[in-house]
Amino acid sequence: MNVRAAAQAIVMSAVALVCSAHAGDYEDGMAAYRARDYQRARLLWTPLAMQGQRRAQVSLARMCERGEGATPDLGEALRWYRKAAEQNHSESQYRVAMAHAYGLGGWFKDQGQAAVWLERAAGNGHKRSQRMLAQAYRTGELGLTPDPDRAKYWQARADAKAKRR
Repeated sequence: MNVRAAAQAIVMSAVALVCSAHAGDYEDGMAAYRARDYQRARLLWTPLAMQGQRRAQVSLARMCERGEGATPDLGEALRWYRKAAEQNHSESQYRVAMAHAYGLGGWFKDQGQAAVWLERAAGNGHKRSQRMLAQAYRTGELGLTPDPDRAKYWQARADAKAKRR
């Protein structure tokens, strides 16, 4: 084996080891969560979420929202949902849209941002977002210009998804 191939093998082994360690940490956190050891789950998931692991971000967001292991904190939950939303997690995109639409969790009401995040979630197949976007285009909600064609498009996508279930 030449030096370059050996170096590549070492790097790939290290990457595999790190990835499996993170997967193990997440699963360990899930085991702690299921056992209602919320402090341990939070301890295991926080570093993963800070490193950008979407599953950990969503799990922490849900814990913050529900007040599992701490006082409910919608603002903190939304910060984690936002991080997951930026990684195309459709439920998180929907939650960020609702925070902007209604000014939840200390966020300012921003109809434009609500529409942007709702469209992202809808584009990622989130059924509730598709229905809400269809309604917004029918009525001009969220600052959108009424557009019957776009309303029909999003309603058809929502209906098609419902029929596949």
